[in-house]
Amino acid sequence: GEFVASQAGLGMVIVNAQTRTATMDIDVTGLVPTGMIFEGVWNGGRYAVKGQRLHSVAVPARDAEVLVSGDGGVGC
Repeated sequence: GEFVASQAGLGMVIVNAQTRTATMDIDVTGLVPTGMIFEGVWNGGRYAVKGQRLHSVAVPARDAEVLVSGDGGVGC
């Protein structure tokens, strides 16, 4: 995935090239504070940073997810 920041908020793109859904925990140590909320723009979902991680982020097979912080951005 890729992590980007702008004045509109924070975002990341997670790509799943596998042939099955991938569910993952994403380490965000040093990037965002605990408690920050991210919303899934393409596939839905709401994820809070807990213990330096976003937990159980699901991305469908051969698809991607765009997560944006609740501080701004598309879909928030």
